[in-house]
Amino acid sequence: APARRIVPNHWCIQDLLHLGRIKVEMTGEKEGKLENAAVVAVVLRKLPEEDEDQSNGKPSGSVPVVGGGDDDSDRDEASSDDDDSDDGEEGEAISDGNCQCQIVVMIASRQSIQIHKRIHFDGAPTFSPLVATHPSTYLNKIVVGGFDSQTGKMAMALVNVRSGKIIHQFQCLTDRRSKITTLSQSPAVDTIAVGTSSGMVHLVNLKHDKKLFSLEHKSKKENKPVPITSVSFRTDSSALQYATAPMAVGRQDGTITIWDLTPPEDPRMGRTILCEIRHAHSPGGIAKLQFMPQEPLLLSIGTHSNSIVTHIFDNPDHSGRILRQRKGHTAPPRVVQYLHPGAGAGGGILANASDGTDAAACQILSSGGQDRTLRVFSTARTVKDKEFGQGRGLVKKAKRLGIEEGTTELLLPPVTALVTCEARSRDWGDLVTIHEDHAFAYVWSTRRGAQSGPVLRQDKWNVSAMKIPPPSHTHATSVVISTCGNFAMIGSRGGKIYKYNLESGIPRGTYPREDKDDKKKNKKFVPGDIVRAVKALEKTKKQSSRLANQDRMEIDAEQKSLQAQRLKDKLHDASHMGSAVTGMAVDSLNKTVISVGSDGKLILWNLSTHLPHKRSPYMLPAPATKMILVRDSGLAAIALNDYSVLIYDTSSLSVIRRFGTKSSLSVHQGPISDMAFSPDGRSLYTASWDSTLRVWDVPTDSCLDWLRFKSPPTSITVSPTGEFLATAHTGSVGLNVWSDRSFYETVYTDGEPPSTPWRMDEPT
Repeated sequence: APARRIVPNHWCIQDLLHLGRIKVEMTGEKEGKLENAAVVAVVLRKLPEEDEDQSNGKPSGSVPVVGGGDDDSDRDEASSDDDDSDDGEEGEAISDGNCQCQIVVMIASRQSIQIHKRIHFDGAPTFSPLVATHPSTYLNKIVVGGFDSQTGKMAMALVNVRSGKIIHQFQCLTDRRSKITTLSQSPAVDTIAVGTSSGMVHLVNLKHDKKLFSLEHKSKKENKPVPITSVSFRTDSSALQYATAPMAVGRQDGTITIWDLTPPEDPRMGRTILCEIRHAHSPGGIAKLQFMPQEPLLLSIGTHSNSIVTHIFDNPDHSGRILRQRKGHTAPPRVVQYLHPGAGAGGGILANASDGTDAAACQILSSGGQDRTLRVFSTARTVKDKEFGQGRGLVKKAKRLGIEEGTTELLLPPVTALVTCEARSRDWGDLVTIHEDHAFAYVWSTRRGAQSGPVLRQDKWNVSAMKIPPPSHTHATSVVISTCGNFAMIGSRGGKIYKYNLESGIPRGTYPREDKDDKKKNKKFVPGDIVRAVKALEKTKKQSSRLANQDRMEIDAEQKSLQAQRLKDKLHDASHMGSAVTGMAVDSLNKTVISVGSDGKLILWNLSTHLPHKRSPYMLPAPATKMILVRDSGLAAIALNDYSVLIYDTSSLSVIRRFGTKSSLSVHQGPISDMAFSPDGRSLYTASWDSTLRVWDVPTDSCLDWLRFKSPPTSITVSPTGEFLATAHTGSVGLNVWSDRSFYETVYTDGEPPSTPWRMDEPT
């Protein structure tokens, strides 16, 4: 029969406990056979009215309550192995009623999940649960911990989930204004560790209802109690050799404290701390700690750090070190790109020249979030995942400056754009990044995984934070590396493009080039310069002949003045001065720099002379927001602020395609966030803030596919082989990798653009 839904009450899941396995009958083709099913206890807490969301009438984080109260009439379909002698024990019978705690026993098989029993805490209506544990050797019994909502005291109860009775309510824990936040079974029978929100860890004997001893935890800086989030006990033989009994305590500030529970020789002395791992997970605290059975390995998970770390304790001083770790972004990334992008993204050099399927070609660069980190993720080998270093001694510097939250404040601002080039990657840096509201650009080495190159800046810009920073019109907005890999061009918010040498970081001019008169004014004369003295003598000797040809000199000067004025007017028209440079690219011959700006201009520059093309500027239909180039074909895709995309041929200097116009059937309803070409340049992917992604066929000028996501994609990138598409979304710290079905099955298109989008199921 279909499960019923109870609407008046709103419950949230507080904890899950695995109670064991039973045999159940299978259905379908294997009907009549038995399979193992898990018995799971779900601890539910009724949310108070103030926690409910008034906008939609449902509590935040709640789950739908399935099944009714009349389905738990003590029906017991469990195996005979679950017989419990406590069925006849005295205790408070638990029946349906108005309470704040509920335990649901479910049987989960491979085919279905069924509710076996519901246990309501009607005998303790003010008991509000938070955590639970299944003590060792306690058959069909669990310990539930929380607080009393009426008195504010800690509360803990022993419940028999088979008979549905509260066996005992513990009286040894009576701390006011404190809640039980974690429970953990110790290696000793009948003894558990109880962590509280007031920073205390109590060792409690369940059999005698007695508190053995307590351990206090306070913050080092403010000397205030820190809530406990997790506790775990070490059980390996190496600890016994050193006569220690380590216990790991996870705190809300991200610190892991390792205690020695060995009784001290002097009863008046307390237990000792073996070591502390400060800021093991930052930001946020510790979500879960677990010592591996019979191993000196501690597994830790953070609440907001998006990381899982394995610590090993193999030092004689009992200190721990990181053995392995998996980390991700702690804030949603906004820029993703394959490390070896291929020809479709301006690359062209693959890790494997045959087909590009080498593991090195499966690495994705990801950055741009508020965590200020630059990471690389491998879709083939996870051991290649790493975070790029931003300088030595950041941890020590943070401690010296008193920064308790970690090194985030010392990192570079969030990345807004990045570009790679493999041409000279063995000689110097091959990755350049620009940052939010920042004028400098930084050179990185993907081989070393660190920022190891020079800082690209003008000589007159101050580096020290104590001095006046560069003006806002110099903040970088776009970046590109030349095809040869020797130069980097940085577009600014004021419209000027700066050129730098990647190896030395020395400025090599600007686009448009600076006026020669300004160079003369800024020229510094060195006293005793022989060249300047010789030129002065030659000038005096030729003075007589110049007087004879005064008329000719005046005519030449007038012509030079007119020529300089025409050149100045040409440079003013063919420039982005006063508007931001939103996109740049370099052609395959390394001769032309293409730039687009928010002023609606497309300008072609000579890479060496810094002069614009004679047919520049080309006025676009609307201001440009982004540009990408396929160097093999010379086709550039330019995103406009009217939500359309045009294809510009840099060889014929003309527009050959325009996608997503308002008159067409296929059009984006929001600004375009990112674009990407397929490796062969035939397909164009455009992502928009309307939560959709469209695939355009460039030769036929048509829309092939239309995808819709739950959240808007902020950045996309195509693998060098073209069979995978990686996307980053708002509100998601992970990267989604999608597979192109046309690579392994036949996909038919009727020639008509799709009328409805395909709703994509994002990975959980």
